[in-house]
Amino acid sequence: MHIFDKVLMEGLSDMVFVMKAEAGFEFRYDFVNRAAMEGTEITQAALGKTIREVCEREHSDFLYVQYKRAVVSQEKVIFEDSYIYHTGKKYYSKTVLTPLFNEMKQCDHIVGVVKDITNEKVAETERKEAWDKLHENKERYHSLFHHNSDAIISLDLNGYITNGNVAVEAISGYSPSEYIDSAWDSFVVEKDKQLAKKLFMGAISGSTENSYFKIHNKAGDRICLSIKITPLKIHEQVIGVYCILRDITEQIESQKLLEESQKRFQVIAENANDLITLMDEKGKIIYASPSYKKILGHDS
Repeated sequence: MHIFDKVLMEGLSDMVFVMKAEAGFEFRYDFVNRAAMEGTEITQAALGKTIREVCEREHSDFLYVQYKRAVVSQEKVIFEDSYIYHTGKKYYSKTVLTPLFNEMKQCDHIVGVVKDITNEKVAETERKEAWDKLHENKERYHSLFHHNSDAIISLDLNGYITNGNVAVEAISGYSPSEYIDSAWDSFVVEKDKQLAKKLFMGAISGSTENSYFKIHNKAGDRICLSIKITPLKIHEQVIGVYCILRDITEQIESQKLLEESQKRFQVIAENANDLITLMDEKGKIIYASPSYKKILGHDS
């Protein structure tokens, strides 16, 4: 075997096909190197046969178009393809077809060099999947953050507000331009500032806390907020803090009114001479006034 033939046959890791170009755009296998035979089902038995005689119809039609392009354009043709290895694994390839010309400047051979790009394709697919996942997570975060019915603010490690959603303005009355870059406890009432500082220090230390405090809104009113403050971690390192705030002022006021009403009822019931009885929906007595003892001699 001539040294150059040996290099082509044994010395190249890329698959090499030399095709004879005949009149009528027919292409016959003239040479196939070792890498090509190991990477495909094509063997030395294919030499002298056409593409259509060797390859399946769908693949042969695709290759025929590419080889014809090389003859017609008289230039290199580059395309990507995929094939199934004999192990059943799918591989991706990049092929460069180079036309060779005789003394009459007619294309009589085409050299096809097929490079395995499976790793590059897999990496590209993984990058795309990772990017799509990142974009999806970003959209989910945006939706969760900005469209949440609860007010959410983010803080840096110095306790300054870096972002907030629409509900923050609804609760506080302050626009983003008015609260962003402000110290987060600057809106907290004086008596709760120490609590706010304690909650923040706990969060940047890695703990999540639930609590309550009051703030001054833009109108100057005091509103009571429930707060869940949690550390924002990336790679186990705290890089900021999230606060989820909920206005519970009406709940607190309602609770106070209920307690006051209960106290008034208790005062009236305990000092009345009438027999006062409360029953549940089943007729079971759940309260009896002290007057029962005075009038009937029964303890409540």
